[in-house]
Amino acid sequence: VQLKQAGLTLEKGCKYRMKFKVASTSARTIKVAFLTDSYDWYGGDDIALSEKEEKEVEFEFEVNKDTCNGITFVVSMGKIEGANTPASKITLSNFSLVKVTE
Repeated sequence: VQLKQAGLTLEKGCKYRMKFKVASTSARTIKVAFLTDSYDWYGGDDIALSEKEEKEVEFEFEVNKDTCNGITFVVSMGKIEGANTPASKITLSNFSLVKVTE
């Protein structure tokens, strides 16, 4: 299962801060990523979740690739090889992406 937001612009040489809240009915891992249509990775993280606890996620990343106007933000909530990913209900809220440096 994936949640996608397409059409974002990420600029080369800029640093960004991503924030959101997430909760899961089971302890598990999810992945978040900023990708092009050809799956070129611009940033992201693996997020470990505890059972029935809301977690506030915050991470920063710097874009070292060319500026791209067609970035898709993806939250992967399915099976992740090598990670604990049981079936669960996952709640996501309060997304924020802020450019922190030019």
